[in-house]
Amino acid sequence: MLLTRALLDTRPTGVVSYRATTIAWRSLVGLSVVINAVRGVVVEAGASVVGVQLVQFGTIALAAVVVFLGPRLGTLPRRSVWLALALALFVVVSFVGSMFSVDPPSSLASSGLTLVMFGFLAVTATWRWRDSSVHAFADLRFLVIVHGVLLFAGLALAGLGYSDAVGEYSRLTGLYSNANYAGVVGAITLVLACCLLGSLPRWLTVALVATMAISAATVLLSGSRTAIIAAAVGLTVSIAVRLPSLWSRALAAMVGVSICAAAVFVPVALLRGESSLPSDFDPNVTPSQEATEPADVPQVGTSGSPDSAPEGSGGTPASTPTPDDSVGAPPTEIEASSPSRRPDSDTGTDTEDDNPDTIGTINDQTSGRLEIALRSLAAFAEAPFLGTGLGTASVVLDGVETHNFPLQVLLETGLLGALSLSVVLALLIVVLVYSRPPPLLTGAALAIGVVEMALSSMLGWGGPTALLFWLVVVALCTTSPLVRPASGEVKPTTK
Repeated sequence: MLLTRALLDTRPTGVVSYRATTIAWRSLVGLSVVINAVRGVVVEAGASVVGVQLVQFGTIALAAVVVFLGPRLGTLPRRSVWLALALALFVVVSFVGSMFSVDPPSSLASSGLTLVMFGFLAVTATWRWRDSSVHAFADLRFLVIVHGVLLFAGLALAGLGYSDAVGEYSRLTGLYSNANYAGVVGAITLVLACCLLGSLPRWLTVALVATMAISAATVLLSGSRTAIIAAAVGLTVSIAVRLPSLWSRALAAMVGVSICAAAVFVPVALLRGESSLPSDFDPNVTPSQEATEPADVPQVGTSGSPDSAPEGSGGTPASTPTPDDSVGAPPTEIEASSPSRRPDSDTGTDTEDDNPDTIGTINDQTSGRLEIALRSLAAFAEAPFLGTGLGTASVVLDGVETHNFPLQVLLETGLLGALSLSVVLALLIVVLVYSRPPPLLTGAALAIGVVEMALSSMLGWGGPTALLFWLVVVALCTTSPLVRPASGEVKPTTK
């Protein structure tokens, strides 16, 4: 009933054809989100992997066609055009790079999938939302409620004792393949629901508040430090932009910083209430590995790591539609080199670092991300212009993801790909600097930034976060009112 009311919430306009387009857009995108969350269960039940993928991404392509053929209301800001051109340029670079990729079939498949998703985003920005934050916010509220229902289902399954809803070390996974998925989806849903609160009908306000409570519970029970920090940053900014005085904003900032510090320094076990964990507990090693792996060999990207699972589905490239990606398999358990050693780019062997004690300490504190970053930069230096090919990070890094979106873009698409996406970043900066009052989606954008600095997910179309992240970015870039619109651009209306 709640989803039906949100689906039919097209109060901003009385145009019948727009109402039909709205229902189609929300139905198709919502179906894709649901399939993404439950595809592992569906495949295990006997469904075809290819069939599930066709439905998941075919609905997105169909939604783009429906919007393209539907009515276009309002004016077209130049920002929307620049955004669409930047996305198109990135797709062109990815296809060209696939011809020189270390794994051409994988890169070509990833580029094709990115073409579908970026095409949908470009059509949504230029045809559907245009300059109306009202239309964009209504669509985002619907998706927030959909994610809230999925998170509630995961909590309910865990409460009923369903074993697949709880992962290693009693961390909540819900309907998703690992705890990081559940935590990050909960964090962004929580922040986005807070951003979208306002003068709304009572039923919609109640729905958003209930979604916030469900999302907060999911974040805490997932035990993901990245999710906790992202939620803290996003909520702090979302609340601060609504506060009237500088002192109240400073107080909100202090609370947010305190929560972030606690998430970093307080053991994850305490957040889950598991004081019985052994003193030598290593979050980078799963129980199954403890029986087969030497105790002094750390693991990078294992399914038992609190924050090291890649935000695609599995150890394969997240943006590549592979069988493992389709069923939501956990990351492949890849043996990493010792933190105090690094692979030699010429011989492929490990060499001692100049300062092994320092590197080892920092690497341990970042769950192996420092070593991954160094290896990613070394691989980027070998193919600086077009990169190694979209979707090849795990191939180049021996089964490990970059865990950092800027690094992933540099590694897989080179300087040309990074240049095209830098246009999107520039649009975000212009919007955040020149919008008055600050955009309501600012908190959600910063929360996404926190996640992407720790988990590379925005090109992982097989994961549950990429589509929602990009829709937030598109809405922020195209619908936020500016103080001084560019010449020839109509200031967006928020009526």
